[in-house]
Amino acid sequence: MHFVVSSVDQAAGRVRERGGTVAVGPLSFGPGRMAWATDPDGAPFVLWEGPVTPRWGAGGPGGADDRLVWMELHTRDTFAAAIFYSQALGWDTEPPERCALRYEDDREVLVIHGHAVASLHGGAVDQAPDPKVRPRWQVTFRTPNAEAAAARAVAAGGAVVRPASASPGPGTQLSDVAGTLFAVADK
Repeated sequence: MHFVVSSVDQAAGRVRERGGTVAVGPLSFGPGRMAWATDPDGAPFVLWEGPVTPRWGAGGPGGADDRLVWMELHTRDTFAAAIFYSQALGWDTEPPERCALRYEDDREVLVIHGHAVASLHGGAVDQAPDPKVRPRWQVTFRTPNAEAAAARAVAAGGAVVRPASASPGPGTQLSDVAGTLFAVADK
């Protein structure tokens, strides 16, 4: 997961101040600057300062040209994660009509320009972590035919982790050949 920031140096400092780890960077990378980081629970993400392509459609997240449908953070403590990301990424300084975190249906939901774009799922705070369900960001991509996309992923060496009918979020959850989780959903 990449997050665009106005200053990668300042954002990396805020990540460290709030208990996250900056593993690499900030450093120059192509036309911009970036840093690889983890939140306090260990979910990896990237800070990016520079040009952004492809951009979300003109209407903001969920525009007609978007391929990204949904983002989910799986973490132990959604409240702590909401505070961390809000402060580290500067969401807490944005006007509520631009960016807000709302509590809905036992999860924190990130709303940008009036569109829900991500959710923070928690649980198992007092239990030993399950190695298969480690703190992580997961993305869901829009496709003309999710069933066909899943079949192509399996043919390329990936796997169907959870079909759409059993997924808590939108779409069919898949893994690539390296085990990276993502999902696909119909347009």
